[in-house]
Amino acid sequence: MGATYALFFTLTTWSLSYATTALGFSHAEFLLLLMGAIVEFAVLIMLTSVLADRVGRKKVLLTASGALVVFSLVFPYFLQGQHNMTGMLLFLGVGFVIMGTLYGPVGAVLPELFPTKVRYSGAGITYNLAAVVGAAVAPSVTTWLISRFGLYSAGYYMFALAVVSVIAWLLTKETKDVDYTK
Repeated sequence: MGATYALFFTLTTWSLSYATTALGFSHAEFLLLLMGAIVEFAVLIMLTSVLADRVGRKKVLLTASGALVVFSLVFPYFLQGQHNMTGMLLFLGVGFVIMGTLYGPVGAVLPELFPTKVRYSGAGITYNLAAVVGAAVAPSVTTWLISRFGLYSAGYYMFALAVVSVIAWLLTKETKDVDYTK
């Protein structure tokens, strides 16, 4: 969840600032692009939730986390040049495909990781701690890294988070559906 939140706040909060200060996009123009990407995100949440129920949540989340590893290494290339509309559409479009694929199934996965007695408190604590660790610091860390080491360091930061995510999914056991009607 930490990598998922970091991706979301990189795609939204950080990119708004970066696109309007460093890349020459107007606020209105970028917000319009972002709104289109958010619609894509919402659609992907629904589609990948259904897909995860059919093929397995771990498989979908592991695949999306692997895609985030690759995206982390290439997204700085999308953000090259002034007012690069194609690059920005790729950044937001591909980023929100990955984001929707991560975010959709995780609502079912987090509660399944805990015993019934502590299921929702465990999931809630996990979800909220990940928000603090992933979301709260991502825009600031990304901005600081770029100011010190250049744009590609933002990709390396996301890469490190994505690799941790892949390792976590590899170590997570797939849960089986439980028939509560019996």
